[in-house]
Amino acid sequence: MRSRLLLSLIAWLAASTSPVRAEPPKFTATFRKAEDSLQTTLTNDGGVLRITTKSGIGDATIKRDSGAWPKTIRLQLTVASLESFHVQTDVCTLSAAPGFKDSAVFHFDRKGDRLPDAKGAAFTLEFRKRGDRLIEVTLPAGLCTANTKVIKADWIDAFRR
Repeated sequence: MRSRLLLSLIAWLAASTSPVRAEPPKFTATFRKAEDSLQTTLTNDGGVLRITTKSGIGDATIKRDSGAWPKTIRLQLTVASLESFHVQTDVCTLSAAPGFKDSAVFHFDRKGDRLPDAKGAAFTLEFRKRGDRLIEVTLPAGLCTANTKVIKADWIDAFRR
């Protein structure tokens, strides 16, 4: 009886400490404009959520249907530049206006208020131009938690030069 109990305990411990493969995340998106779309790519270091927007002005609600958020989330927008960009989760809302720069970094406190520099920043949004009509926004760690179900984003392309 003791040996059977001991074997059961060993089997339980082995099962509970063996690595569990996480289910890859699955997403659905809704857009203000029917012609906009989402394509997701998972990589070893995170996930890329590419939003194709034909008009350059729009919004998206990206819902995590299953799995966990990737460690690093990059939103890619098919725009040439950004006059304004907002991203919102249950944690806070971050807003920035990178304009025509090839790269820009914005810092925020825990409430989502913009800071002049990185000192005391809880969140950082990084924008990188990745071609003529592709801007990649790296979302900060902590913007999506295990409880976060939805990312909302809206953008306006800066067509004027």
